[in-house]
Amino acid sequence: MADVLFWVVALGGFAIFGLISQAYVRFLRRRLPPILATIVVLLSALAAFAAFLLVAGLLFVGGDVARMKAETNGSPSPCAIEGQPCDDIEREAYLADLAGRQIRDIPVFVGWRDELRWGEQTRITAVIASAERATAEASIDKAFADQHVDRQTVAIGRKVRAELTGENVEIVKPEQTIRDVTRLQNVTFEWLVKPTRPGKTVLTLRIFNELVTPNGPIELERPALVREMSVKIGVLDWLTWQMEQTKGLVWVIGGVLTLLGVVFTNRAKLRRWWRRQKAAKATTATPPPPQAPPSSRGP
Repeated sequence: MADVLFWVVALGGFAIFGLISQAYVRFLRRRLPPILATIVVLLSALAAFAAFLLVAGLLFVGGDVARMKAETNGSPSPCAIEGQPCDDIEREAYLADLAGRQIRDIPVFVGWRDELRWGEQTRITAVIASAERATAEASIDKAFADQHVDRQTVAIGRKVRAELTGENVEIVKPEQTIRDVTRLQNVTFEWLVKPTRPGKTVLTLRIFNELVTPNGPIELERPALVREMSVKIGVLDWLTWQMEQTKGLVWVIGGVLTLLGVVFTNRAKLRRWWRRQKAAKATTATPPPPQAPPSSRGP
């Protein structure tokens, strides 16, 4: 009934505005030169269009706020009043009523790469397209070209919490892991993942709904979305990274190995050289035999 009344008032307002505009144009044409009258009419039309956009925006925001209040209040229940006794059955019914009012089907896009570069941070992105699906899809397709992009429709509430977990990785969380979901803009979560060990691992993305109540948000135990992503950490990347991190040590080890190889290859020559050195030292160390003194004979 309220929507029908709104459209009746809107159409009536447009009709009255058209009549006033027609009279205003006739008045200007009688009082002003044609060129000046045309300029004034165009400026007036632009001002009227701007006013229309402003009023429409205020009505949209006001309707959204009223809808959010209605969703938050829900049906009268003792669970909605702080301090009132509330058993499990009433609580389940209250949460089910709030979920039916606040949760709606929204497209969710998840983008990831199946190989993590060692020593670098790889971005994992989740976008809740609550405002513009085409924009969200285009942005994530561009960011993850030739990679994995998962698209599915998920039951999302007015407030969500997203988390990403995995083994053998370091994960840098976004600044805000709990976000409001509105029709004004899409919601984007980004994580930076850095591997700590080579091999395969599984990253798990979970999105939880939080129901908005007068007493604060209530997070539902069952996640709205669970997405597992199998990724691998290349051993070759790990070895390359290790080589880059230890360049000085690699040069030292390479020099030692080269020296050992030269010694092993020329071991026969070194052995003969060593024997000659020992023989020369032995000859130098042996003193010459004593000479007999000359005999003296008389005439």
